[in-house]
Amino acid sequence: MKAKLYLVSALIASAGTAFAASQKPQYNEMTLPGGVSTAYFRGSLVYADVNGDGNMDLIVKGRDLNNGWNPDVVLITTDNSGNLDSSVKLPASMPYESTLSAFDFNNDGHVDYLLCNYGYELYRNNGDGTFAKVENFALESNLNISDDNGTSECWYMGLTAIADFDMDGYQDLVVMDADGNPVMYKNNGGDGTFAKVADSGLFAQRNGTMAVGDFNNDGCPDLAVSGWSDAVGNDCITINKNNGEGTFTRVTSDAFAGTEKGQIMFVDVDGDGRLDLFVTGQSGTESWASVAYIYRNNGDETFSKIDASLTGAHKSGCDWADVNGDGMIDIIYSGETSNESRAVVAINEGGLAFTQYDDLLCKARGGVAVAAYDINKNGFPNIAIMGYNNDGAPHMHVYNGLCSRNVNEAPTAPANLAMKADGGKVTLTWDAAADSKTPAEALRYNVYVKLTDGSLVTVIPADPATGALRLGDVNAALTSRSYTLNISADKIAEWGVQAIDGGKMAGPFAKYDPTSGIDTVTDGAAGISIMCSGNAITVSADATLTVADMAGNVLLGTKVAAGQAVQTGLKAGAYIVRAEGKDGAAVVRKFIIR
Repeated sequence: MKAKLYLVSALIASAGTAFAASQKPQYNEMTLPGGVSTAYFRGSLVYADVNGDGNMDLIVKGRDLNNGWNPDVVLITTDNSGNLDSSVKLPASMPYESTLSAFDFNNDGHVDYLLCNYGYELYRNNGDGTFAKVENFALESNLNISDDNGTSECWYMGLTAIADFDMDGYQDLVVMDADGNPVMYKNNGGDGTFAKVADSGLFAQRNGTMAVGDFNNDGCPDLAVSGWSDAVGNDCITINKNNGEGTFTRVTSDAFAGTEKGQIMFVDVDGDGRLDLFVTGQSGTESWASVAYIYRNNGDETFSKIDASLTGAHKSGCDWADVNGDGMIDIIYSGETSNESRAVVAINEGGLAFTQYDDLLCKARGGVAVAAYDINKNGFPNIAIMGYNNDGAPHMHVYNGLCSRNVNEAPTAPANLAMKADGGKVTLTWDAAADSKTPAEALRYNVYVKLTDGSLVTVIPADPATGALRLGDVNAALTSRSYTLNISADKIAEWGVQAIDGGKMAGPFAKYDPTSGIDTVTDGAAGISIMCSGNAITVSADATLTVADMAGNVLLGTKVAAGQAVQTGLKAGAYIVRAEGKDGAAVVRKFIIR
């Protein structure tokens, strides 16, 4: 069944404009490996490369209807062709109704995972795909999803939000407290502890969900929350705008109608580079009807409701991806409607028009989890969906996308990388990348920063050498071409940036070259060599010595004699040293003082 849905907006050219129908996606169900039940529900689906082999795996947290509703956390690994080839149980001592989120909490480049909302446990990746519990991790208060009255199947997605909210290079947490309101916990430098931020400014809302995204393109992750507000006296949507250091200012809109028992997510439906909102659930402002609403970002911190007429759903889950390779972001969601369950693939036709298909995926309800990512690298995202199926098992499915045209390709690497230091901060900038499908303004960006202490800061965990993402959730990826970190330039050894397109396909990293713009010649020119030992620099020939930080700021300039050791007096960090001989030939080296 399909129905053509036209979004009404003042920005649409005219009601008579015709849009060519996009290709309808096709799916076949992938075979789950041994040890994985097809009867999991009530939990989470997370794409993550936990063993660092370059292949995206799938972590499943659910309760097994075929085994007394017992809970499991299972890792499904993939081979080089994207086949689901093996499985292994992951440690979890109290999973039951909990949800699972993956992130790199200690900046070692490996994906860790957090169990939350039924107690809390943090597990550290040992670097080989095995995990150890972080014993010193604790939260002061946490939502407890209880199944005592049989209503716990309401919602499982969007209960935990993870991003570097204070821009210090470490991933922070926003979880729901015992009353269901969002609370921020600051990452204490990757040691496994997180400190509650009492004055974050997060607006109190409950019975809803959260989503991370940079809605105003300032390079800082914001937090959208939908749910009930005692202050408002009804359901509402709040965007907690990040002030840049981990505090927030409330932004709302008269157009918003909040929901409970659903999911909210940021998604750029019109490809203009500004994140719009999609929200499902039951809305108190709509007489508790199940809804599925789109709110268009107007670019001035206001939003307009789009009359999409999408099928409403609650106890629902959703995700986004360009599923048919036409460069426009599509929406996948599933849940309970007024009288049945439904799984919807809403194909973006462009011009704010959608075609809705509800006959492509297995229906699911009762706290649905949905995740989309191209694990078999064929140019079309796979879709994983988990929830109660009224028709019986299977309750969990992984689908392979089979579109035969418009095959997606990775975007190019960004160019003209630059770095500017300002006190204890650095701002990284770059030019837009290009993509054969996704408009340049709609591309997202991921940044890695290697520090002099060996740690690896990433917006989205990824392999700097290959560009392979290590996490399929890219909602925290940058919408801007500028990124400011509250880290001093001398602590940065190197950094790079990659583009991510609408199919969540990542391109190669462009690496920042701090020597660009300097007239360099091959190392060892004119017989000059540079030796660095501790805080001292020695040049093998008479030369003019210049030392700069990684942002290009000159810190030291002096003439030196051959063999003369110059004590720089510099603190620990990464630096660029240039020695120019009498004939104008020069040598440039990067060195690190530890």
